[in-house]
Amino acid sequence: MTKKFSIDLGLRLEIVVHLLLWTGWIAIFNSGTENGIGYFQQPDHNLFWPLLNGAVFNAALFMACVLWLIPKYLAQKRFAAFGLRLTVISIVYLVLKTLMERLIIFVGIPSLGDISLHQLTVENVYMLIAFIVMGGLYRFSRDWILGVTPSHSTAMNTRSESADSILIKSGSKMHRMAIRDIRYVKSEGNYVVFDDGARRILTYMTMDQVMQQLPGSWFARLHRSYIVAISHIDIIEKNQLKIGNTSIPIGAKYRDDFLERLDASFKPGLG
Repeated sequence: MTKKFSIDLGLRLEIVVHLLLWTGWIAIFNSGTENGIGYFQQPDHNLFWPLLNGAVFNAALFMACVLWLIPKYLAQKRFAAFGLRLTVISIVYLVLKTLMERLIIFVGIPSLGDISLHQLTVENVYMLIAFIVMGGLYRFSRDWILGVTPSHSTAMNTRSESADSILIKSGSKMHRMAIRDIRYVKSEGNYVVFDDGARRILTYMTMDQVMQQLPGSWFARLHRSYIVAISHIDIIEKNQLKIGNTSIPIGAKYRDDFLERLDASFKPGLG
């Protein structure tokens, strides 16, 4: 994907998907009848706290899979690391969610007091599996829609031996971008966007990997989400700079190192 609208479309689709997912989850649990879905689903019970508890834990599990475990470990074929972290997250999820449900029963729904921790845990195992599977389906569907293949794209982003250009893999296409034309690189979640003023190319990389591909004498990291080409900087202010019409924040963590990289003519008035 090389156009800005493609990134915006992906973000809009994600917002819609998440809204449908969590509102649908609440609707399903609220629409059951006696002996319906879950121990809490009885006509005479107040479901606010059980639903809130479930939404928080299930959303955390889902997002951990979508934004961290799958792209960083599974998609990169780091199966042992993926399995270990998934196991730890699963144990924490089951223990905390089950204990919280038990507390909700004790405080607000005493009529369900005969339900054991074992019964609650078994039901939460089903939820655990369901949201891990949904997270995986969502993540790989998302990457397919955006045309990004995480397991291969990182390795294909390479700088040419002549060090005057970089090859960037976006979807099924390879784009060559002259290093001298790159104005800045912006983090977009698990992806980054290379901007040369004429194109915005989306690819699967980390910011650390970007810095390894670009010459350190030309580029500087000034924010957790931005790497800039020093030669393309137009205006520098105390907490931000401008490249063309784009305002880019200067992070406090990177500020001192960044200012050291600049020519003395940029420094007056910035202290």
